[in-house]
Amino acid sequence: MDFFTGFFLDQEAENVKITGAEHSLRVAPLRQFQTFQEALPFLKIQDDPQKPALAEKNTNGEREYFYGLESFIQVQSDSSSFFFFDNHNHALFFRAEYLAQHPWNYSVIHLDQHSDMNPCDKKIQQTDLKSRFSFAENKTHVGNFIQPALQNGLISSVELVLTEYRLKEIVSQLPESYLLDIDLDFRAPEMGYRFQDHLSYLRVLLQHAKAVTVATSPYFLDQWLALKMIKQLFSEF
Repeated sequence: MDFFTGFFLDQEAENVKITGAEHSLRVAPLRQFQTFQEALPFLKIQDDPQKPALAEKNTNGEREYFYGLESFIQVQSDSSSFFFFDNHNHALFFRAEYLAQHPWNYSVIHLDQHSDMNPCDKKIQQTDLKSRFSFAENKTHVGNFIQPALQNGLISSVELVLTEYRLKEIVSQLPESYLLDIDLDFRAPEMGYRFQDHLSYLRVLLQHAKAVTVATSPYFLDQWLALKMIKQLFSEF
């Protein structure tokens, strides 16, 4: 069942609240493919200025808009599932959907510039996918979507990878079964790392992950750069 039909979040959604948006924020429709060769041409930045993926007020009080993906993308290969989207809290539902079809007590390797482990005062109550979709979209935001999954037992643990040292360390001792979560802002230019230097490590993680979620994070990373990083990272898949 495809819940990502293309819609706007209302004023009560957490991502709307934290940005103080004056109108609803956009959640893109989902396109599904079997290969990356089919999918990559559809990884585009939205071009409608009336449909931002995120917004905030600057210190001078003016509104600044951040534009996300035209469509979210799912690639279902023989051995793994890959999900591409903009705001990171969508990862909560994509993982729940994957685990509904492939139940297991997975840990998550989480690559990010931020931990995203902020507390969430809401708890996942229902186990059906429709309820979990509504929870991810309305009750969590980009910085607190992990704790509810841990508290609910949806995932067993989270391995945070915030540094170059930890990235190399985790690749040298991979868990037997894991889900991989990549926020592309973990190698944003201001972090002082060269993305190309870590491609070999990232591809090892990709090759062994059961499912992969990739957030382009329009609020923290230039989206043209995000698309370039995706194409570099998945060029061999």
